[in-house]
Amino acid sequence: MIFAPLPSLALAVVLTLSQIALLLLVVGLVALSISRRFRAFAGRHRWVRGFSLGILGVFGLPFVATQLFLGVYILGGAIHHYVLRRTTLDAPRVIAGQPMPAGTRLVLREPDEPASFRAARFPKPVSVYGFRASRMERHFRSVNGAQGHVPDRATVYLAVDQSWAGWRCRAGTPVALDLHADGSPGTIRRCVLAADQQADGIRLPAGSALRASEGARYVSGRRGADRWIIDTADDRTTIIAGARLTVRLALDADRRVLSAGGALTAPFSLGPMHYPEGTAVRLTFDGARPRPARWLFSPSRGAVARRDDGPDVDFGWAVAHDRNGRVTERLTNEAAGFRHIVPLR
Repeated sequence: MIFAPLPSLALAVVLTLSQIALLLLVVGLVALSISRRFRAFAGRHRWVRGFSLGILGVFGLPFVATQLFLGVYILGGAIHHYVLRRTTLDAPRVIAGQPMPAGTRLVLREPDEPASFRAARFPKPVSVYGFRASRMERHFRSVNGAQGHVPDRATVYLAVDQSWAGWRCRAGTPVALDLHADGSPGTIRRCVLAADQQADGIRLPAGSALRASEGARYVSGRRGADRWIIDTADDRTTIIAGARLTVRLALDADRRVLSAGGALTAPFSLGPMHYPEGTAVRLTFDGARPRPARWLFSPSRGAVARRDDGPDVDFGWAVAHDRNGRVTERLTNEAAGFRHIVPLR
C-alpha cells in the first residue's frame, strides 16, 4: 500500500474551492456549446464571458495540478513497489532450500528478501521437490507472531512429462503440493494426466485432472475408501462399458474404480431404455468387473428417455439398471441422489 500525507485544513479549503471553480467552468463551457440563448447572452457581454472563464480557469488550476501530482506520485510508488519485488539472480544460489541457477527471475513477497519469493521462473529445467520444473509458485498463509506469513502450498510447472505415484503427469501443467512450516515439501495433491493413461482398464483422455483424496467424509464421520479422484475435461470423452461420458472417477488405494458420475456425450441404450446426450449418469462398481454393478440415469431438463416396454422417463426421474442392463426401479432424482441445477433467469 502506498501512503500519501494528509493535507492541511487550508489546503483542503483551497482544493475544494478550486474544484468548485473547475466544475463551474465545465458547466459554462457545456452551456455555451448546447444553449443558443446562452451563446447569444455571452456574445453581447464578451468581456464578462472572457473574465469569468479566465478567473474560473485560474482558480481551477490548483485542483488540476494536485490531481496530476497525486497521479504521478502514486504511479511512481507503484513502479517502485513493482521493481523492489522483482529480481534476477546473477549467480547460482540456494534460496529457501531451493537451488536456483543464474538467470532465475524471482517475484518477492517482501522487498529485497529473496527468501520470501512467491514465484520463480528458471532459465532451464530445475529439480523442484522431485520434479523437473520450468517455474514454481509458493502460496502463503498468515500466522500469529513475528513471522507474519509462511508458505503452506506450492505449484510446480513441469518441464517434461513426469511420474507421480505411478501416474504420468503432463508437461507444462501444474503439480500442486502442500508445504511444511519450514518450507519443505509435504503431500502432493494433484496434477494433470498425460496421454495414454488408464484407470482400472478405463482409458483416460489426456488433460484429465488427478488429485489425491483422503476419502469422502460422511455425516457419521466415516471416511470413504476413495484415494484418487479423476475428472475428465468437459470437451473430452471417456468410454465405460460402451457409454461415452464426461466423468469423475473415484478409485481406491489399489486404483480400482469404486464409482463414476458424469453425463452422456452421445445417446446410449441399455436394456429397454434409450437415453439422449446430456443425461446424468452415476455408476457403482464391485469385484465383478468390467461392467458396473449398478447404473443410474437421469434425463436433463427438457429431455426424455425412451422406453421400449413402458412409459418414457422425463426430467425429475431416474432409472436404475443392474449390471446386465435390466431395469430394477424408477425413482425420483432426490431419492437417486441427483441434484440438477436450476438455471437463473
